[in-house]
Amino acid sequence: MKTDYDVIVAGGGLTGTVAAQSISYYSNQNLSILSIDRNPEMFPGRKSNPGWTCGDACSKEAVDFMTERIKVPWTSPEIEHDVKGVMAFSP
Repeated sequence: MKTDYDVIVAGGGLTGTVAAQSISYYSNQNLSILSIDRNPEMFPGRKSNPGWTCGDACSKEAVDFMTERIKVPWTSPEIEHDVKGVMAFSP
């Protein structure tokens, strides 16, 4: 089993899948990327724990990018609301 990677993405939901695919697609290097999720039987990009997700604020462009890259159209419940903006607070 391979144990050395250039990039490791923790989380196989929408945000993690977008991150892994974006790194692969836009990098000018041939990077070795590992994507891991606590619930590996879930299809890539799907919520593994409804109600607890980091992908709630992904842009439409990110969703369109993933639809094109892995040929999976996202529909409800994965896309529940059209997000108009995000406010973030850090400690």
